Amino acid sequence: MKVLLLKQVDALGKAGEVKEVANGYAQNYLFKNKLAVVANDKIVAKFSVQLEQKKKVKKKSADAPGVLAQKLCSTSLIFSEKADENGTLFAGVTKEKIAKELESKGMMVKTKQVDLTEAIKTAGEYKVAINVASNLKSEVKIIVNKK
Repeated sequence: MKVLLLKQVDALGKAGEVKEVANGYAQNYLFKNKLAVVANDKIVAKFSVQLEQKKKVKKKSADAPGVLAQKLCSTSLIFSEKADENGTLFAGVTKEKIAKELESKGMMVKTKQVDLTEAIKTAGEYKVAINVASNLKSEVKIIVNKK
């Protein structure tokens, strides 16, 4: 019986491959565990189109960190916070505020990606590192003005 593998099966093949297997193996194991379907031209064509779409999405997401890193390098965030006469802020600029401001500019950055050990407590200009991916960092310029 010819089957189309939906997922990788050890000692048989990878997802998307058409394999010849025994009827009992197909019925009792592969179909039961939703690892394969009966192969015919229509199903194989449909699955190959789906596989190509997944590859395109995966490639786009692999390129996305590089694009995000470039955007972050050219971005400046301006915060106006209440401060005393010495420039010390009453409420500091935190990771959460930075992530929220980046999100409002269309850059999806999680709070845990912002590399800031403690909140910014004084007015001035700062460079804050952003961990875009496991091996990719970028910086964003933070300008803090006092109100």
